Amino acid sequence: MEEKIIYKIPAIYRDDFRIRAFSFGSGEKSACIVGSMGGNENQQLFACSMLVKELKRLERGKDSKRKGSVSGSLFESLFHQYQEAVLAN
Repeated sequence: MEEKIIYKIPAIYRDDFRIRAFSFGSGEKSACIVGSMGGNENQQLFACSMLVKELKRLERGKDSKRKGSVSGSLFESLFHQYQEAVLAN
């Protein structure tokens, strides 16, 4: 995984506004997922952070059954994590 800041807006009264990008794997196919641009969209922030967490785990190969494969089971896993978090509150 590679993380970089692709855009930065300096701010006077708060920390600078940064848009971070995460790259996983290699090859020609790619996807761009944007969430929580305003900073107060909790669901988008949660979904994107869970997606990054799961992609990091897959890239490291911690789940041998799904190593290197991003399939429907990834999204099922994220959905269940989201459901559990929502129901816990």
